[in-house]
Amino acid sequence: MNDTEGLVYSAQDVDLFNEFPKLEGKSNWEVWKYQFYAALNTVHPMYAKVVFQNKQPPDPPAYLSIRPKDVIRAAIEDKLGVGQTFEEYGHAFTVTKQILKEKEAEIKEKNKALLEDFEKKKDRWMNVNHRAWIFLHVCIQRGPRTFIKGISDPRDAFLTLEAQFAPPHWVSTVRSFNKLSEICYDGSNPMDFVRNFQEKLQYLTEFTGSIPSGLELCLFIKSIAANSRYEPSDWDPETADLESLCLDFIQFETTKRE
Repeated sequence: MNDTEGLVYSAQDVDLFNEFPKLEGKSNWEVWKYQFYAALNTVHPMYAKVVFQNKQPPDPPAYLSIRPKDVIRAAIEDKLGVGQTFEEYGHAFTVTKQILKEKEAEIKEKNKALLEDFEKKKDRWMNVNHRAWIFLHVCIQRGPRTFIKGISDPRDAFLTLEAQFAPPHWVSTVRSFNKLSEICYDGSNPMDFVRNFQEKLQYLTEFTGSIPSGLELCLFIKSIAANSRYEPSDWDPETADLESLCLDFIQFETTKRE
């Protein structure tokens, strides 16, 4: 899937971040980081990947060779079929200058298409990178902004702020885990609840690494136990899939209301 699918540049995005709570320093770093990640991910996941996951620009494509011997080989493969031998082909054929000229032109066209696609992807990445930098700067107060003066990369700027204002890593991990474990289904909209649970789970794993799948499942079951009669049948925390469990839960709650 294309990372930039559905990406649309809008002035309203900047307006959204202008209204966003500003980073003051250590006092609100944890809350600000969570809200900033959620806002970036809402506008488009690519912004969150650039800032929080160090999403790199696309790699240049592997262009097809136009060296004479490679053009000859490509022309022969066109005639024989890839992997087929002369014996299997069954009769002789001639690779003329005209065939080689046409094959070279074909290869150049393919390389041109590869280059155009690469440049489009690179331009999109550069635009996302620049806009993520803008979003970051409008979301912090003047004091914290002095620490990232002269830093043009949003990922580097974020890491600089993190080094300056973030509490020890274990404190952040404990707080994130507590937020996840305190989620409780209130019996209203099951889809909204699942979305909220998955967002907080994603946030936790972004900064602490993956957690055992069995623990994810147990946390989900704990979060719905108070206000749902849903009970997964014949499931094993060692092998069960959280996504399937969530879909089963949504179907159960939705059917119950019909």
